[in-house]
Amino acid sequence: MKKILILTTLALSSITSTAQDYHYLTVSTSTTDKSIPLAIVQKITFKDNNVIVTTTQGTETFPQQEMQAILFEDSPTEINTIPTQSPHLNIERGILTAPQQGLLRIYTPNGTLHSLTRTEADTQIDLNTLPQGTYIIKLNNHTIKYTRQ
Repeated sequence: MKKILILTTLALSSITSTAQDYHYLTVSTSTTDKSIPLAIVQKITFKDNNVIVTTTQGTETFPQQEMQAILFEDSPTEINTIPTQSPHLNIERGILTAPQQGLLRIYTPNGTLHSLTRTEADTQIDLNTLPQGTYIIKLNNHTIKYTRQ
């Protein structure tokens, strides 16, 4: 009995020290990622098919059917800072124009490579065939995000 109590105490203390390494709650849905500092998170509830994160600054509501992941991370997801257009990558009506030669990579928000395409000057790629969601598109040193509705 003493061994079980000691092992349980050790396990709980290691979980607590591991949890202290994380500073952000990241909620990923099919259309967005949202990182929230743990210091302001008061509670997470599930109500009316929604995940509700209550913070000291208000509430964030995420539809459960769109949920992909809830993660604790040591640094925030920076997807919100990526531009949606670039002179080197332009999207109009779901058609991506890549004006230069290179390797075009399309990533899902969790970092999985969705597709890899070799481009020539003025290559056009139809993004309307992608499933709904947010993607990171990279050509050489140029990166944009694209949300397919």
